[in-house]
Amino acid sequence: MLNFLIAVLAGLICGVLSGFGIGGGSLLMVWMTAVLAMEQKAAQGINLLYFLPTAVCALIFHAKHRQICWKAVVPAALAGCAAAVPGALLAATSESTFTFFGKATHIAKAEDGADSMEAGMRFILEAYDYMAKRAQEEPCTFKCGLLESGQARNVISSRTYIEGTLRTFSEKMGAEAKEALREIAERRAAEAGCTVDVDFSEGYPPVVNNEELFELASRHIDVAELPKPLLIAEDFAFYQCHLPGVFLLLGTGTGIPLHADTFDFDEEVLMAGLETYKKLIRIP
Repeated sequence: MLNFLIAVLAGLICGVLSGFGIGGGSLLMVWMTAVLAMEQKAAQGINLLYFLPTAVCALIFHAKHRQICWKAVVPAALAGCAAAVPGALLAATSESTFTFFGKATHIAKAEDGADSMEAGMRFILEAYDYMAKRAQEEPCTFKCGLLESGQARNVISSRTYIEGTLRTFSEKMGAEAKEALREIAERRAAEAGCTVDVDFSEGYPPVVNNEELFELASRHIDVAELPKPLLIAEDFAFYQCHLPGVFLLLGTGTGIPLHADTFDFDEEVLMAGLETYKKLIRIP
C-alpha cells in the first residue's frame, strides 16, 4: 500500500511539473530508473504511456478555452500532409534595431538626466499598439526579443539597445510600418530628451504562391489549405521574385513548435514529401 501511495505521489508531482513546462516526464524517468531500479526500456515504455492521458487532458482544456485553431493544427499534426494557401503564404521579414541615447545621472537627480530606458519602453508599448491596429487590415506583426539597458540600479540609463523583427505581407504595409516605427521611436526619444538610431535590415521578401500554379498543383496532389498566411519567413521567396512558384509546407506529425530545442521528427515523413515532388514533376 505504501509503495502504491508513493507511486501516486510521484506521478502527481511529475504531472504538476509538466504543467509548468519543467519536463515532468524526464523526472519520472529518473525516479523509475534510479529509485525503483527499473530497466530503461520498461521505464521508457511507462513514460510514453504517461504522456497519453496528460496530452488528452491538455487537448480538452485548450479546446474548451478555444485556444486551438483546428484548421491550422490538422495539417501540422498529420505527418506527410502538404499544406499551403494560394497567394501570400509566408511573411517578409526585416530585422529592426533601435538604439536610444540619453544622459546618465543619479536617480535622485533624474531631472538632470535623459532616461533612455523609459524612452525605449514607451516606444515598444506604442509600437505594439500601432502594429496591433494595422494587423486588423492585413496580417503583420512587430515584436522585440532583446532589450539591453542601464549601468546600475540607481543610475538613469544613458543607452538602451532594442532588437526586434517586423513581419508583413505587402510592400506597402512594410514601408508604412517602417516609417511609422521610426516616427514613434524618434518622438519618444525626443520626449525624454534622448536621441535614437534606427536600422531596418532588408530581409526576406514574402512567399507568395502563384494562384494558377496552386490550383494546378491542387488537382494532382492533396493539399490542406491553411486558414490564413503564416508570419514566418523563408528564403524561397527570392526564387519567386524571378519566377512564379508554389511553396508547400510538410507536416511532421510532432506538433513541436518552430525553433524549439526539442525539435525532432520521423524521417519517413520525408518520403511522403518525395512522393509529392514526384507527382508535381509528372504534371503534364
